[in-house]
Amino acid sequence: MRIGGLRIVAFTLSLFAAAPAPALAQSTGGSISGTVTDGTGGVLPGATVVVTHTETSVARTLVTDAGGRYVAPNLPPGTYAVKGTLEGFTAVVRSGITLTVGRDAVVDLRLTVGQISDQITVVGEARTIDTKTASTGGLISTDQIEGLPLNGRSFVELATLTPGVQLTQSGGQSTSTGFGAKLSVNGSRYTANLFTLDGTSLNDQYSQAGSASGNVLGVEAVREFQVLTNSFSAQYGHHTGGIVNAATKSGTNTVHGSVFEFHRDDAFDAKNHFDAIKPPFQRNQFGYSLGGPIVRGKRFFFTTYEALHERLGATHLFTVPSESARGGTVNPQIQPYLQSYPLPNDGVFFGTARGEYRRVDQRSTDEHYGMGRIDRQLNAANQLFVRYTLDDARVDDPSSLVVGSRLKTRTQFLTAEHTMIRGSSFLNRVQFGFTRSRLDGVDYVLDGVTLPRTTFTDITRGIAAIGVTGLSQWGGDTTNPKFHRFHLEPGRAQREAGRRRAGAAVQSDV
Repeated sequence: MRIGGLRIVAFTLSLFAAAPAPALAQSTGGSISGTVTDGTGGVLPGATVVVTHTETSVARTLVTDAGGRYVAPNLPPGTYAVKGTLEGFTAVVRSGITLTVGRDAVVDLRLTVGQISDQITVVGEARTIDTKTASTGGLISTDQIEGLPLNGRSFVELATLTPGVQLTQSGGQSTSTGFGAKLSVNGSRYTANLFTLDGTSLNDQYSQAGSASGNVLGVEAVREFQVLTNSFSAQYGHHTGGIVNAATKSGTNTVHGSVFEFHRDDAFDAKNHFDAIKPPFQRNQFGYSLGGPIVRGKRFFFTTYEALHERLGATHLFTVPSESARGGTVNPQIQPYLQSYPLPNDGVFFGTARGEYRRVDQRSTDEHYGMGRIDRQLNAANQLFVRYTLDDARVDDPSSLVVGSRLKTRTQFLTAEHTMIRGSSFLNRVQFGFTRSRLDGVDYVLDGVTLPRTTFTDITRGIAAIGVTGLSQWGGDTTNPKFHRFHLEPGRAQREAGRRRAGAAVQSDV
């Protein structure tokens, strides 16, 4: 037993050594506190209070202080029961207490004189008014995440249910401004927000959260999330907008899970004014979630996977040079570029030199999301959980005249947390968090298009954009190629190309 205790202490100290000086982690747990009194209202010091997570049977035992007070901090979200006992008094149990992300629940117990073998059970929620913090915001619950419709299943969009929060199109979506969810909180810029998952930052190099598809997947993985809009704690430093603080699901003593698929197509779509034919559309989102016990009351697992496959057609109109314009006297160096324009095909001409070219393109989106989590009760005083999340996304968009844009993103998030409890007045929480995001944006030549193979249009350096008055733009995205590598890791010194963020941030752009 002594050797096991030393190993736990050594593990905790090793995490301290790896942790950065600036705090990277924010807690997604809550707390339960209160006062134990007798029938006359007098405080009862030395009473034993047991706080039990009813879904896993994991319990924490406390003893009230001289003022009859107790507090159980850093509790994971879930349903709890609180039992108070003292020699010469009847035991009292308060059950049905729901602890959500960031909630500080106050549960007072009143013991009456009697036999300790007797027990009074009270089923009822603790008062929901927050009397401990000045923060404003809201909670998006499990029922809302699972029950409300989401186009694309991006759970962050539900943050707009909180007063003062709205989605903004400011900045658009590009390799220069990011593709993540853009939230404006009380009028602040969309780059001023902090997104966390189990206390680890989800922010990418653009101070957003999201993938190439523009979604933040994980509806099956997220238990609930808190949105703070004002007067939040100093632990959420470096950000002046809003805080989106999400907690993932974990395994329980019962096996639970889901299998799902969502399908959309163009069966009920109508053509718009510019469509000669109805563009095709098909989207499939499918996956599973599964959680349960490895050892009941001791070890638990939870895992989920989700895939998104979308094929979205759209009609695009371009203004291109007519056949007669190509046959005139043209500089031989310009002729290859002129010939790379497609010919008008819509029967619409603007004089003799220009015409309209109509094309139906199909944007393809493929995304794969996975998450795994292990929780372990090492002993009565030590708890540990580890979670890993991976998201890979790719979008091919052939919506330009002669080239398409290919975007790839990969995000990885690792969280490991160890909680040590000593007595009723000491709790130590050590969290290791690692965030890494990658974004690649390149151009590719569309099928059937031949570009001049000169240094000016070398595909390995990016296809230049050429603007000609009266014609649609020729060439690629003005910000491509672009390659972003961004990660947050503890104990890493600041690099020259880096930009100071929460902890030690390293960002490299090419």
